[in-house]
Amino acid sequence: MMSDQSETDHESDSENRPMLVPSLRRFALLLIVLAGVLALAYPVFAWIGYRRTGLAGVTAAAAAGGICFASAGLALLLAALVREPQQAVSALLGGMILRTGIPLVFGIVMKERGGTLADGEILAMVLPYYLLTLLTETLLSLKLVPAGGKQPLKA
Repeated sequence: MMSDQSETDHESDSENRPMLVPSLRRFALLLIVLAGVLALAYPVFAWIGYRRTGLAGVTAAAAAGGICFASAGLALLLAALVREPQQAVSALLGGMILRTGIPLVFGIVMKERGGTLADGEILAMVLPYYLLTLLTETLLSLKLVPAGGKQPLKA
């Protein structure tokens, strides 16, 4: 009896695995694109930070870019892992919480804590990075959604 259950679980895992592997490969590629976009933007943010607050601004730009990259990456991962249409709304809300909550909490905590990041106006760096990652991650997450035909609405 145990072997029947084990075989059923193994079959279920192998059915989901073929769909998951291409999604994770695509996720890895999209994560590289996201990193590239943020890397291209970093010199601009670092320059602005340096002009406003000196080296503390450069440090704040790097920290803001890193935390926004991590949160957008987690939101992309969530989009890559969710394959069922019934889970789409949950994935959307989860992605919003990850993408918005992590940078916001990080910025507030670092500002309140004081130090180099607070001196570099971390919240002023998080906001434009957040907007850039929001735009980029949204466009990239559309690449993870399987293309499908329009389905008629059911009453």
